[in-house]
Amino acid sequence: TERWLTSSILAADSGKALEELAFTILEAAGYKTVATQVVIDPDYIACKGGTADWIGMTPNNELIVLDVKRLGLFGYKDMVLKGTRRAKQQYYTQLQLYMHALGIHNAQIMCLSADHSALKGQWRQRGYDMERLPPPVWMESIPYDETWVSRSIERAMKITDYLDMEN
Repeated sequence: TERWLTSSILAADSGKALEELAFTILEAAGYKTVATQVVIDPDYIACKGGTADWIGMTPNNELIVLDVKRLGLFGYKDMVLKGTRRAKQQYYTQLQLYMHALGIHNAQIMCLSADHSALKGQWRQRGYDMERLPPPVWMESIPYDETWVSRSIERAMKITDYLDMEN
């Protein structure tokens, strides 16, 4: 248990450091920070809640919710090639629920490659065009999807009801 606690603390600290790096990249690109680590009220999304990493303004003065993810080789590659909705539906759902709870209709996900040299090696090994190798930081815009949100909330309520019946 001691080892687990230590690795959890290290992971949390390195995650915070990467988020700070991400926020610095955004500000250098002309984004403006409105708030960080915004707690999501569980009552708005019918489940546990969460914490939005960053809320800010794009260079076009559009209010967005941003989530930062550090992904390994295959997770990163899937996100870049397939997009969030197909590659990681849990991240897509998370951002949809955050947008819903905060009343913001645009989000972006920023993915940081945990091992870009491994990605480069696999890209080369698979014969992919090296000119199309994704950069170590990749972002995708995610618009609000009201149907996805309502279905996600409905599913969360069913799960909660089922768990309440078990107790």
